[in-house]
Amino acid sequence: MVIASAPLLGSRCAATVIVLSGISLLGACSASKHQTAVPAPAGAIAATPLSRHRVAILSGTSDAKTVSIIDYTSGNIEKSFGVTREATGISAETEEGPLLVSVGGVSRHRDFGAIESWGLGGRKLAVVPMPARAVGVTQESGNTVYVLVWGARDSRAAVALLLPSLEVQRPIPLDAGVRGLQLCSLAGTSYLVYTNRMGFVAMEPVGGKAIRSKVSGQNAACGDDGRVYAIQQSFAARTVVAMTPPDLLAVATIPVSDDAEDLYEVGNRTLLELNATPHAATLAQLPEPEVTRTAPR
Repeated sequence: MVIASAPLLGSRCAATVIVLSGISLLGACSASKHQTAVPAPAGAIAATPLSRHRVAILSGTSDAKTVSIIDYTSGNIEKSFGVTREATGISAETEEGPLLVSVGGVSRHRDFGAIESWGLGGRKLAVVPMPARAVGVTQESGNTVYVLVWGARDSRAAVALLLPSLEVQRPIPLDAGVRGLQLCSLAGTSYLVYTNRMGFVAMEPVGGKAIRSKVSGQNAACGDDGRVYAIQQSFAARTVVAMTPPDLLAVATIPVSDDAEDLYEVGNRTLLELNATPHAATLAQLPEPEVTRTAPR
């Protein structure tokens, strides 16, 4: 994410922070309350985990974007540098970089998109054009990432990018109006996981075989326990829902901040929860739950 500096946390939403939290399943109090906060820059848009308890955060506004490398156990900022102002998402080739930044916008009344490769020191290494506006990039799996591109009239596609060559593959059509895209390994098979108007879909990139779930939510994360996690919003609160293959049935829910927007797998059965408002953001560590009973959905 691109990030600008922010004041220290005075309340739950006063800055971008990392919260160490213990949670339980179903009916627990909010995981983000009454916890020690580690401040980080505000304006968070997206993040990607790196090695040694670090995370790269993209943040900013339509006028400027920044990437900050942060130690999420101490809040120390290792490095911060500006990137293209039309940046929309971030991932990494490996836990040591380079970073992959998706870019999408409009120039001279025409949409454009690209993936930019950035070293952790802040040097732009390469620019790879995309066939349409790039609005996000998945985590790496099997030396491949997928870029979510938005075309005209709600058309959506996933474009595979081979690593480290950055070779672009042919677009894979997705459902109209798709939001979010992640690359998960479920029961030993790679799936593109996204949200359409009906719920979550897990689709094999080769062949197009799809699992369609009635579970709704946003911004899937791939747990290292083989499950898929996502944020659900109700009228009163937000929760993280855990879904299990092969049918993506909901098996557990975790109460989270009312500002929860995105999730990231950081290993050791732990997720990072990104909480964001227009003026502030937080990161909270969430242990992946031990499922003891099925959550009704």
